[in-house]
Amino acid sequence: MMWWLLSLALAAPLTEAEVLAAVDARVPTIAQAEAMIRASEADYIGARGGADPMWEVGAQRWEGYYPSTRANAEVSVDTVFGPTFTAGYRLGMGEFADYDGKADTLDQGEFGASVKIPLRDLGLTKLRASMVVAEFGVERASFLADDIRRKARVNASKAYWEWVAAGRMLTLSQDLLQRALTRDVGLRREVEAGARPRIDLLDNARALAKRRASVAKARGELVAASEALALWNRDDDGNPVVPTADDLPDVMDPQMNTASLEEGLQAALEVRPSLRAGTVKVGMADIKRRRAERLRIPKISLYGAAYQDLGEGSETRMPLELRLGAQMEGTLLWRDARSERLEAVAAMDAAEADLRGKRDAVIAEVRSAHAAWVAAAESWQASSEAFALAEELLVLERRRQELGQSDLFRLVQREESLLSAGVDVAEAEAKTFKARAVWLGSIASGAE
Repeated sequence: MMWWLLSLALAAPLTEAEVLAAVDARVPTIAQAEAMIRASEADYIGARGGADPMWEVGAQRWEGYYPSTRANAEVSVDTVFGPTFTAGYRLGMGEFADYDGKADTLDQGEFGASVKIPLRDLGLTKLRASMVVAEFGVERASFLADDIRRKARVNASKAYWEWVAAGRMLTLSQDLLQRALTRDVGLRREVEAGARPRIDLLDNARALAKRRASVAKARGELVAASEALALWNRDDDGNPVVPTADDLPDVMDPQMNTASLEEGLQAALEVRPSLRAGTVKVGMADIKRRRAERLRIPKISLYGAAYQDLGEGSETRMPLELRLGAQMEGTLLWRDARSERLEAVAAMDAAEADLRGKRDAVIAEVRSAHAAWVAAAESWQASSEAFALAEELLVLERRRQELGQSDLFRLVQREESLLSAGVDVAEAEAKTFKARAVWLGSIASGAE
């Protein structure tokens, strides 16, 4: 029983869903996109590193006319929103020259803390701007990866239905070739018996040669389609798996997406990753522009610090020492700041224009995809009706030929008409499913 079930599982046809699952999990372009996300995350971690606390320790022993021992330890941190905080300890023991008196401390050392507040940069420091831009970069990389996945899924679906169509054409060509081969056996007996003219045998031989050529062509197209599909159909190790003719499915009518053109347009404008990536790019440019605007303002900083020595020693070191101050600096012409602002504004305008262009392109793509899908479905229906009529005509022609009311030439022509109609159906079927894949892809986020 288990072997029977296993044989059924192995004989199961390859489905579009299985191919798409392999695309999501194992196609190299998806892995490349995911690596792009990891690289952006690394950039974000690096940008956050600017807010990491910094520390410094040191010790010195001076020998000579003024022998002394000196040691220091300090921790400082640049906060994201502006102020820089510093805390430290300093010890100076021994003999010090008058000009080096500040190095001296009480015997337990000096503790100090300070804060520097850059008024111009409060709320949007260079550090915070770089962190926000890097965070946007991760988001944008994720959307770009989704778009790569979306396109890969569409291309995989198209390759799948090309393969299915090639299989249909081969099956139909082989069926009509087999009919001509079977008929050839009977014709040879009848010609040898003198019951049928040799021209009928030659006419059937011509059909045989033509159908062998059709089978060879269809077999080659199936091989090519199988190799193309193998780039998307991969095993657990990521290696391409070339499907065989036994993997071909029995195609059913496509499950038509219920979204109308208007609903599809709305969905595409909301979820298409290229548009979302473009929106993020505009946000990145806006942060840089806002930061550049501040560079035209003089850099004004407030400063405050407190130092306290502990222990015994010089009385001049015992009182609490406070320091307060302000500092302003800038350039006279601000050319660097103006250049950075102009560059940031230009980048902002370019990002907005790019987003508008992408939005218009998406709208055009969705409308085109919907129209192509509707037209392909109508063509498939019409070609299917033509194929059914060709089959009915072939049956009637065969009856007429059996009754002596028709000849072999007309029967062969009916069979070739059936082959032509079958090719039209296979092509229309594939075109419909490919158009459906393009339509669904045009309104998809790529993240599903």
